[in-house]
Amino acid sequence: MVVWPKVGLSTLDRRGKPYWDPRADEALFSTLGGNLDDRIPMFQLDSHINDEFAERVVDEFLKFRPR
Repeated sequence: MVVWPKVGLSTLDRRGKPYWDPRADEALFSTLGGNLDDRIPMFQLDSHINDEFAERVVDEFLKFRPR
């Protein structure tokens, strides 16, 4: 599973910071998604990697846990 932090990937790519470039982020996401094996799920979370992203990733992985 690939979980993508839609709002940003680093401290320097927040709005107003030197590497903030939503179009580049979307191009990376699209390219990665377009080249993954179809058996690998990929989706975006509407958060920044430095915010609540880790907690949300854990929640998503727990949904896939065998019962």
